[in-house]
Amino acid sequence: TVGVIGRGVIGLRFARMADAMGMRVRGFDPYAKDLPAYIESTDLATIWSESDAISLHCPLTADNAKMLNARTLAACKKGVI
Repeated sequence: TVGVIGRGVIGLRFARMADAMGMRVRGFDPYAKDLPAYIESTDLATIWSESDAISLHCPLTADNAKMLNARTLAACKKGVI
């Protein structure tokens, strides 16, 4: 399972490649609409706890500057990449 944070052009392209390789793709983006069927929309808590790999595809903004921190890293699945 790969968690994709940010589903803009690059995030969607990455998700499509992951899906083509047989990965389960879960995605989070509070602004995305009309997602392809191969991306399962989910919340950040699920991304942290259930992803074997997490890929960030979002610009750094004041809203997300502290999204990745000690608390969220501790919530990640053991061995996450």
